[in-house]
Amino acid sequence: MAVDPNARQFILNFAGGSLRMPVGNAKHLFGENYELLKPNGVPYNKTIPSFKRTRVIGGPESTVKEHDRDYMKWPTSQANNAGAGKVAMMYWEGSLHSWQVRYTGAAADLASFLSTSSPKPVGFTTSRGTAYGVLIGDVNLGD
Repeated sequence: MAVDPNARQFILNFAGGSLRMPVGNAKHLFGENYELLKPNGVPYNKTIPSFKRTRVIGGPESTVKEHDRDYMKWPTSQANNAGAGKVAMMYWEGSLHSWQVRYTGAAADLASFLSTSSPKPVGFTTSRGTAYGVLIGDVNLGD
């Protein structure tokens, strides 16, 4: 039995959370050869405070001086019981109707990510009814 590659789930990590949606919807929203699929780390510097260390139990104690660590910080998704995410209905310019997606992190972080990353006007409504982004079509505004 053949599987439609556009029906597979796609998870995109961004700073503050992750977004899960079908591949076909991601292609339609972000474009076929979208650059977000090539992950980029963010340089990060962390200061490690001074601490005492004992290498061998019962051995002498030594002090490790305060020092800096430089590394790349990569967006990750949650790996816990809530990792499946919260439900939202997402819509964008050119979509036939709203589509169900799941996201982790704050809805405001997802809205910020979409506003800077999508070439199309996009919005979503959380399961609580809060609308973020562009309101397109028949969106219930609580009137």
